[in-house]
Amino acid sequence: MVHGEFGGKFAKILDTPWLAAPTVINAEPGTRGEFAPEADVDLYVYPHNETSTGVVTHVHRPAGISSDALMLTDATSAAGGIDFDPTLTDVYYFAPQKNLASDGGLWLALVSPKAIERIEKCARIG
Repeated sequence: MVHGEFGGKFAKILDTPWLAAPTVINAEPGTRGEFAPEADVDLYVYPHNETSTGVVTHVHRPAGISSDALMLTDATSAAGGIDFDPTLTDVYYFAPQKNLASDGGLWLALVSPKAIERIEKCARIG
């Protein structure tokens, strides 16, 4: 999901030889897109808050997506400043320097058991 500069940069790095081509949902500046459930999508990624446009996407698991799909929420600009329900995403990751006054370079993540299982599976394959 792209609704600003940061999301756009993230979408570009997903174009790799080891991943299927991503489906990128681009929203008009200042607006928020919505995920459309697709049977073959196993990873949904979006920024919680896009600082370049001020758009906030509530942490959620859209109706109709596969129960095996993972939700990843990039929360660098939101962590510590916007309430959310951690059970509605599988990975909530952020660099705490923006809202929590940390040194740069530190990254933290809240990771669900389902996401940990996927990480371990990928580690065995790779």
